[in-house]
Amino acid sequence: MIAPRGNDYHVAFLGVISRTVHHYFALSFKNIFHVAYIRILPPGRIIHLAGAFAYSLNVEGNSRVPRIKAAHFFHMRLNLTFLRIIPIETATHCHYNSLRNICQTGEYMKNAKAFQKLSPGEIYPSGWMKRQLEIQAAGLAGNLDKVWPDVKDSGWLGGKADSWERLPCWLDGFVSLAYLLKNEDMISRAEKYINEVISRQCEDGWLTPTTDRKNCDLWAEIVMDKVLAEYAEYSGDERATKAAEKSLLCMYSHVRNCTVHGWASARWFEAIFPILHVYERTKNKQLIGFAKELYCTSFDYEKMADTLSFAKPKERKYWNFELHNVNVAMALKQKALYSLISGEKDKGFAKKFLNKILSLHRVGNGHFSGNECLSGHSPIHGTELCGVVETMFSAETLLEITGDAYWGDVLENLAFNLLPAALTPDMWAHQYDQQVNQIECSAQNNDDVPFNSNNGEAHLFGLEPHYGCCTANHGQGFPKFAERSVMRCKNGLVILSPTPAEVRACVGGENVELSVISDYPFKSRFEIILKQKNHAGMAVGEALKIRIPSYAKLSVNGRIYGGKYATLAITKPEETFSCEYIYSPRLEKTDTGMFVLRNGALLYSVPIKYRSVTREYTAKTSAWASYNICTINEIERKFPYCDYEFFPISQWNYAFSDKPRFDYKENAIGDYPFSPENPPCEISCEMKTVKWMIPEASGLERRNASASSPVIKPWTFRNMLGSDQS
Repeated sequence: MIAPRGNDYHVAFLGVISRTVHHYFALSFKNIFHVAYIRILPPGRIIHLAGAFAYSLNVEGNSRVPRIKAAHFFHMRLNLTFLRIIPIETATHCHYNSLRNICQTGEYMKNAKAFQKLSPGEIYPSGWMKRQLEIQAAGLAGNLDKVWPDVKDSGWLGGKADSWERLPCWLDGFVSLAYLLKNEDMISRAEKYINEVISRQCEDGWLTPTTDRKNCDLWAEIVMDKVLAEYAEYSGDERATKAAEKSLLCMYSHVRNCTVHGWASARWFEAIFPILHVYERTKNKQLIGFAKELYCTSFDYEKMADTLSFAKPKERKYWNFELHNVNVAMALKQKALYSLISGEKDKGFAKKFLNKILSLHRVGNGHFSGNECLSGHSPIHGTELCGVVETMFSAETLLEITGDAYWGDVLENLAFNLLPAALTPDMWAHQYDQQVNQIECSAQNNDDVPFNSNNGEAHLFGLEPHYGCCTANHGQGFPKFAERSVMRCKNGLVILSPTPAEVRACVGGENVELSVISDYPFKSRFEIILKQKNHAGMAVGEALKIRIPSYAKLSVNGRIYGGKYATLAITKPEETFSCEYIYSPRLEKTDTGMFVLRNGALLYSVPIKYRSVTREYTAKTSAWASYNICTINEIERKFPYCDYEFFPISQWNYAFSDKPRFDYKENAIGDYPFSPENPPCEISCEMKTVKWMIPEASGLERRNASASSPVIKPWTFRNMLGSDQS
């Protein structure tokens, strides 16, 4: 039996610039010169030297100070998705933006969007999706403020723990989760934290709890402004909008005198979300000026894509900003987002950029590797969970702005396969790095771990394996997906992913009720019921659009549709559409010549029986001393928010037979939609055992393995269709 992929488990930058440019090179240069600076990374990370450019900025004839421009289902189980292990094969880059034609005023090009996100309160999840969000609310993402010091004792709240990105990143998912579930306790807690953040805002608008403004990386403040904007949209609390406006304008003043550096320089475009939220309500054109200032003084991935190779790193302990997997995931939407302000056409940058990245770094799950930086095609290299949820958000944004159905395929692959595969079914533990072929989940010596720069616990399931960014950030994945499954289109509504949902929206002055009744993606059939209360606005002939995945056709009431979207005519005040995606199981060839099994939107894996070890502790130094895991962490690990190791006790070395026949079976969706014990669907097929060994160079040792585990011998393998290779 092969279950869906998701059912099998398978830095903070401290810029030390010393105001180099601003204080020592306060001249108006016409040419560009090179400056070196040091990036100091958190404990356990390396010090990295990189280049930066400093240059002058001339706006409306005024000389400006030069700026630096830096350059589904886990439970306690293992999986085998991508049946081959290969060796992996950086590029450094310094770049600058053109500073021509900078204007400090402009207009928000809202009408440039292909679709419009529904307003809060107009869409709610139902069916299995609602249940999945309830599981999240009962798990880690819904309770970090109770168990994790970096949230419950955050410096944003006056505490002594983390004062940077962790509380904002957690709230970025928690706020939408609370309101989508109409959970009064969670809504009250969100309000409490928002009130505390606003109460601590400085008079001039500065929001981040740091007194060192000159060296402050603005990334955390950008995220908090996103949170304030989202909270204002859900709650209607205008104080949050005003606080975000003050913060944005304060940052605008700040970046005109201090260099944008660190994570903010790489992720500046995320500020466009709160900028547009505030601008829609205030028409303050200074906000548009701020967006353009950020564009001109920060990373430009569109230009970098043409000049930087983005080749997979070769060196161990490799790290840089440009190739950081999460930065790349976020950057996919840079051009499309900024086009809303600049008025420039996107010209398909995101798709070209993603295809370039995938050609070098795609692994068997269809996504790119990144542990921390882009890591090549090898299945033993991991994909960071933050990179998964941020690519999801980029795909959602690109769907909204461009309308390109391609991003729906990207989004569903991540939401239905990679995201649940990195979480336990109860969502109390997560992986920092997920591997497409993970035959053992155990702590590794830092010197032997196969990851480029992550440590020997990065692939464990736990509270904060390796680093806490994914602990805080993973919670945004499912809520943002759920609230964007249906959007507005020009003439009505568009169903971008037919997961179960209820919509109550005003469309063209007409109150419309839309119900999506489905077990999709576990089953291909779904039903749509559309009601018009007054039958006055969404008149006969208006549109209801449904996205069609690239691998499928769509049947609606017996009529077959192809292409990217099916447009359905509304002919009655109440319509019922019986729909089904038409597809069959398929083997997809990977970049390394191997094959993976997909059926619809789901990726399937061979489940591996395991034995588990639960790790509860307080002092990591004593718990993991024998593994040379060097970070000192006194945060309590207590069931269920503890660490887990898993060792195989069943056969795992399989390949597909020459001409496999696939027998598909549907099961009921249980209490945990992404449960390995009772998966909602499964495929049986004939497979062959192969001699297959992890390369010795990987350094993976089989510690504490059960005696019943397969014998490990020098590795040889067959390709997925049966021919011998070595």
